[in-house]
Amino acid sequence: MLHHLGYLFGVIVTCRYIIPEKLANNPDSPNLKRVFDVAVAQTVLEHPLLRVGLVREGSKSPSWVELQQLDLSKHIQWHDGEAGRDSDVICREVIPNHLDRRFDSVENKPGWRIMVLHNCDDHELEVIFAWNHANIDGISGKVFHESLFRNLNAWEQCSDFPSLKGRILSLPALNGSDIFPPPQEQTAKYTITPRYFVSSAWKELGPSVLSAATATWANWAPMKTSPYGTSVRCLSVGSNDGLRKILVACREHGTTLTGLVHAIIFASLASHLYSEAGPGFAGATALDMRRFSSTGTEATMGNYVSDVKHCFGENETAELRKALQTHSPTDCSNVALWALLWRIAKRVRGEIQAKLSRGTRDDVIGLMRFVRDWRQTITRQTRKPRSISWNLSNIGIMNVDNEVPLTSGQDAMWTCNRAMFVLGGEVTGAAFNVGIISVQGKGLEIAVSWQTCAVDEGIGEQLLTSMNSWMKGLVEA
Repeated sequence: MLHHLGYLFGVIVTCRYIIPEKLANNPDSPNLKRVFDVAVAQTVLEHPLLRVGLVREGSKSPSWVELQQLDLSKHIQWHDGEAGRDSDVICREVIPNHLDRRFDSVENKPGWRIMVLHNCDDHELEVIFAWNHANIDGISGKVFHESLFRNLNAWEQCSDFPSLKGRILSLPALNGSDIFPPPQEQTAKYTITPRYFVSSAWKELGPSVLSAATATWANWAPMKTSPYGTSVRCLSVGSNDGLRKILVACREHGTTLTGLVHAIIFASLASHLYSEAGPGFAGATALDMRRFSSTGTEATMGNYVSDVKHCFGENETAELRKALQTHSPTDCSNVALWALLWRIAKRVRGEIQAKLSRGTRDDVIGLMRFVRDWRQTITRQTRKPRSISWNLSNIGIMNVDNEVPLTSGQDAMWTCNRAMFVLGGEVTGAAFNVGIISVQGKGLEIAVSWQTCAVDEGIGEQLLTSMNSWMKGLVEA
C-alpha cells in the first residue's frame, strides 16, 4: 500500500563484485552480460517472490499472481565505465534515483530491478538491487546477493541454461502451496493480550495531544506526503580490523553494534538539535522474525520483520546534552562521556533481548488482522506527529566466501568486497532510516537516508559528520 500511495518506493542492497580474470581477459570466455543474466535467472528461479506479479495493489485484498515468463531486459540495466566510484558518490548520485522510482506494471512484472555499473578498467561490477518493500524485506535483499554470488561462481558449469532464451526467462509453474512463502502472520502464532490490544488501540485511535510520549516526538521532521524524494549519505569502517576493534569494545561493554549505533545516533542528534526542538527522542530497531517461523529458513525471501521501540526521555537527553557540552566525541579518553554512551548502548541491547525473549507475544504483527482498510490507516498516520526519529536495520554479515579454494584458480572466482543497505525515505515512518551491512572478512557500511522534503538537509549532514567522528574515534582509540 505504501508504494501505491507514493509513500515508499524502493529499498536497495548494492554489492561490488570483482570479475574473475579468466572471464574478464579471456576472449574465448562467455560474454560477461550473458554470464550475469544466467546467474540472475538462476537466482529468480530459487526464490518465488522474485517471479510473481502483484494484482489489486491499492485494494483491501491485494494478492500475488504467478507469471509465465520474465523479460530480463526490463529488469537489468548496464552502464559501462561507472563502477569504482567512491561509496558516498554512489549514495548521493546513483542510489536515490532508484529509491525514488515507482515500479510500474506490478501486476505483470515482479517488483525488482538491477542497475549494473561496470568498470571495465578495474574489472568491477557495482550491482544495485532495488525492490518494492511490498515484496520482500531487507534480509531478503542480502539473501538475493548471497544467491547471486553463488550462482556467479558456477559460471563455468552453467554457460548453457535452456530456460533463458535470449533474455526471456521461462518460469515453470510453482508445484504446490508449500513452495510459496506464506505471509508472516501464518508462520507463527502471534498472541495478543487484552492490555496490549487496548494500549495499541489508544495509541492509534486516541487524540495525539493526550499521548504520554509527546516529548520524544520528532516534531522537527513533520509528516509531508510530497514532493517525494530521498537523500542518502554513507559512512564506512573500511577495514575488517577496524570493525573487529569496534565489536570487541561492544562485547566488553555488554552490548552489540546495533546498541552502539543507536547510542551514537542519539548523541549526534542531541548535540545538534536544541532542547526546544528535541527534548527527547525515540528510535526503533527492525527485527528479523524468521527465527520464530515454523516454516521456511533463514534464506527465505519475504517480509518477516517487526520492530522494537527505544525511548530516550527528557531527563536522559538532558543528561547527555550536559555531558556533550564539556566533552568532545572524537576523544575516547573522555571516560565519563563514553561511560554514558556505553550505558545507553547496553540498555538498548537489553530492550532488544527482552523483545526477542517474548517471541511473538504482544507483537504489532498480531494486530494486523484487525486492520480492515490499510489505505485509511496509513492516510490517518500522515495527519499525526512523527513518533520515531530514526529506525535502525542491521541485516548483518553478507555470507560470501571470498577465499579461493586450492583446487580452483583465483582467475576463475568472483569475489565481493563491499555492500551497502539503503532504505527509501518513508512518509509515515522514521525521520531517518539507518541501514547496516558488512561483507564477510571486509569492513562495515552504514547508510543514512531521509525524506528530502521532511528533514532539513543540514540536520542530516550534521548527523553523518557526528556519527563518523564517533566511529572514527572508537577505531583510533
